[in-house]
Amino acid sequence: MSKEYFLSDTHFWHRNIIGYANREFDTIEAMNQFMVYKWNSVVTKHDTIIFGGDFAFATKEKQKELLSKLNGKEIILVKGNHDSSNKYMKEVGFSQVVKVYETDKYVVRHDPLDFTAKEIISRKFLLYGHLHQKFWDLPRAFNICVEPLAYTPHTLDQLIQLYKG
Repeated sequence: MSKEYFLSDTHFWHRNIIGYANREFDTIEAMNQFMVYKWNSVVTKHDTIIFGGDFAFATKEKQKELLSKLNGKEIILVKGNHDSSNKYMKEVGFSQVVKVYETDKYVVRHDPLDFTAKEIISRKFLLYGHLHQKFWDLPRAFNICVEPLAYTPHTLDQLIQLYKG
């Protein structure tokens, strides 16, 4: 049975993110390798990933090659401030590239400041990236950046459990 996972802000090949986000890696190569391992340790070839933006700082070819190594039947990009144009990111290999991804249960945006008043007062879960280790203090709002999730994609149920207590 396929599952749906969430993750954001991998920043593959972004040397400065190691210091900025206090990532405990000596090199970007070690960081990249670890994040691919963590992704593939839970996501199968049958699963869907809703990726909350800021995928990589690399050429289209490098991003395309990396994306092909990541498990997932469908990888949907909710475009972040460091991602290229929709057309470019589709050429990288994302199945969809959107500004917001919404279902009857949740809304995913890259930056939590972009949530609308209607979304905030809804009963939906608000999933966001962009803040790395910072948290938006709002009920039902979950940071899906790699840092608080130990670099591992999570299901919605796992996020609810994680942030509940």
